[in-house]
Amino acid sequence: MHAIPRHTLATMLLLVVCSTAGAAEIRLRSDAQPGGPIVLLGDVAEVTAASTPERQRLEAIELFPAPPAGGRRTVRRREIADTLSLRGIDWAESQLVGSSVVEIHLPELRRAADNGPVTDTIQRRVERLVSNAIVEFLRRNVSERMPWEVKPQLADDVVAAIVDAGPRAELHVADETLVGSSHAGADTIDGEGRSSTLDRWVGPRQFTVELVSDSQHGMLDVPAVVSLPPRVVVVNRALPTGATLNVEDLSLVHVERPPTEAFFAVDQVVGSELTRPVAAGQVLDTAQVRAPLFVRRGDVVDVFSYAAGIQVKTLARVREDGARGDMVIVESVQNRRETFRARVTGVQRVEVFARGRNVAAPDTPVSTTAYQARLRTTRQPIAE
Repeated sequence: MHAIPRHTLATMLLLVVCSTAGAAEIRLRSDAQPGGPIVLLGDVAEVTAASTPERQRLEAIELFPAPPAGGRRTVRRREIADTLSLRGIDWAESQLVGSSVVEIHLPELRRAADNGPVTDTIQRRVERLVSNAIVEFLRRNVSERMPWEVKPQLADDVVAAIVDAGPRAELHVADETLVGSSHAGADTIDGEGRSSTLDRWVGPRQFTVELVSDSQHGMLDVPAVVSLPPRVVVVNRALPTGATLNVEDLSLVHVERPPTEAFFAVDQVVGSELTRPVAAGQVLDTAQVRAPLFVRRGDVVDVFSYAAGIQVKTLARVREDGARGDMVIVESVQNRRETFRARVTGVQRVEVFARGRNVAAPDTPVSTTAYQARLRTTRQPIAE
């Protein structure tokens, strides 16, 4: 007995499948109710085939999306035949019989029983479940790394349907459409480093949510507002204490629950110095930055004194760090007990007026606290 070549065996199997398919009959119904978001051939027709596996394979062929909850769609026999051809199946006209028009509809979900009013606690729980389902859809289809914020606007019958479905019910977003014009969004970088625009996904939207439970199945129309938190300034790379922040070191990124003292514009911190080390991706706040220091504690600096139009230059030692415009305590290099206030005007330079001569030494450095106070008064969120 000779072995059958492998390619010959494959050809024989293909002929068997084709002959089986050729023996199948598809009898269209006049009315159909799909069991999911996609209409299958088995939803709209009774399929007869030579074997059970072949019948099941044909019944599982996907045709087109189901109508929304409470909606209807009329499909003609020719459309179904063309769809089957697009799926790579060429049917003889005699195999597609039955109704010439199929009315497809998906009923709205109704409460199984009147269980009384929905409490605020249950309402919030249902909103959280729907919000989580929409967030999962956005992470899967738009950006996994974005901190999406979703506020669903649920009608009473939608809440009731989800409650009646029971604790084991599953919610999945099947589709979404834009409502009105989108809000302004922001450019971001996806996981592969490509720039993408999120404008389309921010704003009021209409989602079709599939509800699946042991007792019922259907589609829910859920309006919701999608948003992203304000973008805040983060550092692009690890930097040590005292590093001067440049534009290339900073980025604006959407961050979930950013610090209250965060910055909302890069130019608010460009040129500042770090008061502590920072890691790559860390959000900056006012406690981490200060104005660039022009004088440091212990430095010997030039002191310019002005009186009656006369300028006098001398040397002194500063007792504290200071940025431009800060008042610092300086001491005479000849007599350390002789101290006075001077204003920082440049690198290793301070100025003092004879009339403003004073002996005082604050307990805390002026430069850092004064700069942070100025930052707090100028920080404003940038409109997205």
